[in-house]
Formats: sequence, structure tokens, C-alpha cells
Amino acid sequence: MVKLDEILEIKGSILQHGKHNDRVYIMKIYDENYKEIIKKAEELAKENNYGKIFAKVPFYMGEDFEKKGYILEGTIPGFFKDNQECLFYSKYFSNTRSEDNYEEEHENYLITAFNSTAKITENKTDEDINIMSADKDNAGDIARLLEEVFPTYPFPVFNKEYILKTMNDNVKYYCCYDGNSLVGVSSSEKDSYNRNAEMTDFAVKEEYRGKGIPKALLKAMEKDLEKDQYKLLYTIARAGNPGINILFAREGYIFSGKVVNNTNISGNIESMNLWYKKI
Repeated sequence: MVKLDEILEIKGSILQHGKHNDRVYIMKIYDENYKEIIKKAEELAKENNYGKIFAKVPFYMGEDFEKKGYILEGTIPGFFKDNQECLFYSKYFSNTRSEDNYEEEHENYLITAFNSTAKITENKTDEDINIMSADKDNAGDIARLLEEVFPTYPFPVFNKEYILKTMNDNVKYYCCYDGNSLVGVSSSEKDSYNRNAEMTDFAVKEEYRGKGIPKALLKAMEKDLEKDQYKLLYTIARAGNPGINILFAREGYIFSGKVVNNTNISGNIESMNLWYKKI
């Protein structure tokens, strides 16, 4: 069994690290201890021989990260409460990790997404397929579907207890059922302080693809977040999945960078595209 990455909380800042993603991920960093967190991330990477450090940080910290050899790979404007830009940095510890071997393919997928101005072709969904906000009774179904769709995932979403924990924290899951069978899922990971949300965890059973379920899930999430006065939505989407990039492009999201060889998903460490939308 693969050991999943560990999450550390240090005076409010949050780090994820481990061999599963072969990285340190600075998920959240606070003003008071950000220099301490930069140092801790370096120590973890060197001690464990990780391939990279990935960091999501406010604009004003950028100079300190660049002095330490970090490369800016993407930005999202207006991400934080004070309207400050979010910078996405990576520091690589090998040429292998920093090189995107599928760069041409990923560029072609992006061009296709940018040029996708026609309406999405959708098959009509059956009348008994419903989209709903999930509750704790759906947690087991969600974990099983995510495990069915993804051979690997960057967080332990195949575990029902993890789904329940995130439900109690800051994640709202959305389900698409055909009768009693869960056929599609997504989630919004909400930052209530900064009023932004990550649109993530999209999974659809293979036999239900092409029916417009991801779009319906995305629309449901957007509607609720707009009602709750969130101001910015974003996603970190697989660069090698043309469908998910087309979805976000067509729904008005703006491409803002690619993070190379970042995330262990669907059996491999993959590059990820950043998309955002202000609402």
C-alpha cells in the first residue's frame, strides 16, 4: 500500500510532504512565520531527497522565494482578501523533474481549449440523474467513485474518513446520481477568509462521460459560491486531460500558468494547468 503524504501545520501555515507526490507543498503560508516555513520546506526536501518544492504564496513574498531559487510558474490576481495576487512557485532538485516531456502535447491541448468556442455537445441525461450537495451519508460513495476513476490521487480521497473530515472542515462535495448509483462527483475547497474556492475532485464513471455531467457539477458549485459571496474561483487541472481544460476555458476561466511535474494523479506525476475566474 502506498504511503500518502503527511500534512504538517506550523503556527497556522500548512505543508504537505512525502514520496507519493515526491515534493513539499507549501499549501498555506502566514505572514508571521513565512521565512521559517521557507527554511522548513528546504530542510524537508533535502532530508527526504524530494524532487521539488511547490509553493502558493502572496505577491509580497515573491522576492524571498526567488532569492532561494524558486521559479514562478503561474499567478492568480485578486486571490487574497486584500486583492493581492497569488504566486505559484516551484523549486526543482533535478533536471528530470523540471522538464515537461509532454510539453508539445500539453500546448496542443491548450490551443484546443482556447479555440473551443462552439457549444459543448452533450447527450441528454436521463431524468433520474440528480445533482445535489453531498452530506455525510454520501461520503462512502464519493470515496469509492474517486478510487474507481483515479489509480492514484494527491490526497487520501479514497478514504471515507478523509472525505468526512474535509466535509467538516472546508470542502463541499457535489454528487450526480443515476438512481442509487453515484456517477459523478466534484468539490469546492473553500477559503472563507479570502473568499476564494478551488474547484476540484471532478470524477465521472466511464460509461457516463459525454453527458455534460462535469459542466453541470461546475455550474452547481459556481451558483452556490456566488450566493455565498465568494469572489474568485480557480482550479489546478491536469495538463494532459484535454476535456477538463476545455470545460474551464468554455466556462470563462482564464489560463494563468502551468506547474511542471507536480501532482501524483491517475498513476503518474503530472503537470498541472492553472485556471481562474472572478465572480
